[in-house]
Amino acid sequence: MTAAPRELVAALSELWKLRARPRDLLTATEFARVREVCLTAYPNAVSGFGFSFTLTNALERLGAPYAEPHRPVMTGAEAALRLHNAFTSTRAQRVHLCPLDLGGEIPELIMGPLEVRRFTPAELLDLVDPLGFERIRPHWNFDARSFSQFTWLKVAEETELAGEPGARTVPSLFLDLGEDYGRIEPHQVPQHDFTSWNKLPFAIARDLRARARELT
Repeated sequence: MTAAPRELVAALSELWKLRARPRDLLTATEFARVREVCLTAYPNAVSGFGFSFTLTNALERLGAPYAEPHRPVMTGAEAALRLHNAFTSTRAQRVHLCPLDLGGEIPELIMGPLEVRRFTPAELLDLVDPLGFERIRPHWNFDARSFSQFTWLKVAEETELAGEPGARTVPSLFLDLGEDYGRIEPHQVPQHDFTSWNKLPFAIARDLRARARELT
């Protein structure tokens, strides 16, 4: 993990001083400076409306004070480091959580990226990032203490981060309009007896199949 550029820290520190959202954020001097620094510092940032829109979205998810003036937020320097890591990271870990509250007493299992066990409230809060969710859904509440009372299936998978970073925030703005999204294609997941698994993320379906083979 490298430090964020000083220009980005300075630009975000100025933007973080705003306590009310400008009438037109995209033309505000403080936002324009952040956008300019990002386009200069990160080759994978592509200028255009899509980038500007996704940047505003990312800043609000980081807790920009103008979006949430009454909530405690990270500092401009902390936000700059988060944004810097988002631009420069090439791989990330995606975590899938499946509640097993109707599964009865299930023995604990830890096998590579797969875990079947109860998590402490602190562990669940670390996995879920409730503050991030609250910024998106202000009335949503994650009751970690209650959710720690039963067993979960956790599956972690490494994924490659490729393409324009903004596409990870608002993918619909970066669709290739030359594609035929109405075409019919065969299912990519092989058919098997448990057809409902086809609706699960690949990492979960793969590990559930492996676990099922162990039990048969």
